[in-house]
Amino acid sequence: MSRDENIFYNIINNENTLTELFVNLMRFKVFRNNIRDLIKSIFGFKEIIFEYADIETQVKTDHGIPDIIIKTQDTYLIIENKIQDTPLYPNQKEYGKLLDNEKKFINKGLLYIVPEDYKYLHEIK
Repeated sequence: MSRDENIFYNIINNENTLTELFVNLMRFKVFRNNIRDLIKSIFGFKEIIFEYADIETQVKTDHGIPDIIIKTQDTYLIIENKIQDTPLYPNQKEYGKLLDNEKKFINKGLLYIVPEDYKYLHEIK
């Protein structure tokens, strides 16, 4: 992808650097609020409130190591990033089960951030 098509050209070279950049931007309330509004829109949540301290990266779970977890008293979100056209690892297909096992949360969601022409969309639907 060329510089004109990618603002992260020559900066992001793997999923971990994208994950850390994305979460570092969440320190800023204006960015966090925009992401919150996007998440509300995608999942149809009535309300979702989270702070920077509620966000973790690369946390080991019983079903793998999601890139990002946003967890509050009411909300449990998993965000998995893909920067290349690579299939999901088997454990990444299990993240839905991780959320299913968590009954106490009002808002639960699994969000994949993938390239525009990602060939493996069928794996995450």
